[in-house]
Amino acid sequence: MATRPKDNLGKMACPCCGEPVSVKKSRETGTLTYACQDADCEATGYASAHTAAARRWLANITPPKGATQAPPKEPEPAPKPQAAPGAAKKPATKVEAKPPKQTPPAAPTPPAPEKKGGFQWKF
Repeated sequence: MATRPKDNLGKMACPCCGEPVSVKKSRETGTLTYACQDADCEATGYASAHTAAARRWLANITPPKGATQAPPKEPEPAPKPQAAPGAAKKPATKVEAKPPKQTPPAAPTPPAPEKKGGFQWKF
């Protein structure tokens, strides 16, 4: 069985024994996993992406040494299209709203046919 690629996010304390455990994230599904290496504990766990457990784990992670976190970039505003020089703006024309079309009322639903066959209680 081939192993799927995972990214090491950092370490957090094991929920069972408190030892540091490595938290990894699946590249395909975003699932978080950990496995405790302590001989007395050996706990494992996983949390699906976008769940409360995954958010708690991500809040408790300390990033690995040498990993630098880039500050989040602010989105740049989209450039506004500029009008051609000398072009005059057209005055907005008012469009009259048309009344919505009337639909005929729906026909009543016919009663369901009686089921025949099978065991039926009769009192």
